[in-house]
Amino acid sequence: LIPDMGGHGDEVGDFISADIEAEHALLYLKSAGISEIALLYGASIGAAVALRMLDVPELKVNNIFLDSAPVARFGYGVRKIFGPVVRMQRAVYLSNLNNDAKRKRQVEAQWGRELGDHISKNFEAFSSETLTNMVNSCVQGNMPAIPEEQQMHTFMEWGECDVFSRISPKVVSFLYPDVNICVRPGYQYCEFMVKYTDRYVAFLDKIASGKFEYRDD
Repeated sequence: LIPDMGGHGDEVGDFISADIEAEHALLYLKSAGISEIALLYGASIGAAVALRMLDVPELKVNNIFLDSAPVARFGYGVRKIFGPVVRMQRAVYLSNLNNDAKRKRQVEAQWGRELGDHISKNFEAFSSETLTNMVNSCVQGNMPAIPEEQQMHTFMEWGECDVFSRISPKVVSFLYPDVNICVRPGYQYCEFMVKYTDRYVAFLDKIASGKFEYRDD
């Protein structure tokens, strides 16, 4: 199950909240008669959605992998300024669209041609409501109860240069001491998956089959 969330890809309509996206995914699984999944995966805002799918007793999740998960305890002041800062970044990005060749080179240098093009199209298409709602879902509500046994089958990683890598690993270590944590030195947000896709997918396969484990360095 690889859904397009609201405001992303081919999905029509705005992104409203991670809670609603999780509810839609859970309803689909229930309608399909699926009560157990080998791997629950989420990246960035998708990780926020995945975390909201854990408080469902009727769904058994064997393994969890979250990339660039926004797990943090932001105060009210930070939550209030986070959204306007992201919207300002988008405004600057859109103002540079007239220099399309330069913009494309910058995006492709970080995420590669295929993913870079996908990210660019999404970012350009985001409505103000989608962007605000995504930010809200990233800065609050991403700390569900995870039982000890489930923590031992949960893997979270960040690129060192990802803004959440400065906060989330510490929060995760405190709240979920048995979760497997990796911070990849020198990497940007979701960069490792782009540069080493084959290794990344093989890594996920091993986690899904229960054959791989790493611990925090």
